[in-house]
Amino acid sequence: IRMEDFVRELSDLTEARDLIRRTARELSDALGQHARRARSPTVLGVLAPSPRATSELRADLDAAAASLTELALTLPGIYLLGADDIDGVCDGERYDPLRDELAHIPFTDEFYASMAIAIARKVHALEVPAHKVLVLDCDNTLWGGVIGEDGIAGIALTQGFLGLQRYAIAQQEKGILICLASKNAERDVLDVFEQRPDMELKSENIISYRIDWKPKSDNISSLARELNLGLDSFVFIDDNPIECAQLRATLPQVVTLQLPPENQIERFLAHLWVFDKLAVTSEDKRRTSLYRENAARQQLEDSVTDIAD
Repeated sequence: IRMEDFVRELSDLTEARDLIRRTARELSDALGQHARRARSPTVLGVLAPSPRATSELRADLDAAAASLTELALTLPGIYLLGADDIDGVCDGERYDPLRDELAHIPFTDEFYASMAIAIARKVHALEVPAHKVLVLDCDNTLWGGVIGEDGIAGIALTQGFLGLQRYAIAQQEKGILICLASKNAERDVLDVFEQRPDMELKSENIISYRIDWKPKSDNISSLARELNLGLDSFVFIDDNPIECAQLRATLPQVVTLQLPPENQIERFLAHLWVFDKLAVTSEDKRRTSLYRENAARQQLEDSVTDIAD
């Protein structure tokens, strides 16, 4: 919906303002009735005014769109397609003033395609449950270089790798469990977390890890058993194409993604749909601590020999 489309043929400003307010009320009433009756989710996109919109009406158009958006946020089964959802896909020209004038086709082909992708992503989030575990390799994934060869001071924490760390933290805050699976000496990796203050991902963000020389398929299977989650809940990110190919062949249930070159990492992460969820609950935000508490209970149970203890 674009509020400007309802007044595009009007030249009288007073008449246009009245129509914007009346249309906003009617749309709000219709949306409320729809939310009460509909049995399927509804995706609603309220688009901002275009450069073509009359400047004298812009405040009225913005207010009408804001009131409709605020109402939609309170209605069950209504999911907003925001400007950020589309902006994340489209980085080219949006408007086509000539086609808008001739045929009321206001957008470029690129922007229509971007809207289609944004809608598909929103529907995907509605229909497909988010994955629950993100497993990360370390060397050339969380940092640049190989810790066993370059040492703690020699590894690079540049923007792309820090972007992946920030992404992992953001997913953890939404309830995703973060794990490590790396072919390394365990002490070397733990020292990075302890001795590099410029690491944005901290040890407290990690729910579990497997740092050894075993096949990563064995280690991810082990993590699945520890967390009591199916392998189809896991997403694994590694820079090594051989490791990725081996894991895809051995554990096809796991979504295995090869990290692109550093200058493409942040854009790559922005277009991952596997962790999309439309609402984050208080339980989601506590999930890492809940799993950690459960692991502590399990360790206690394993360490004692009688019920009294």
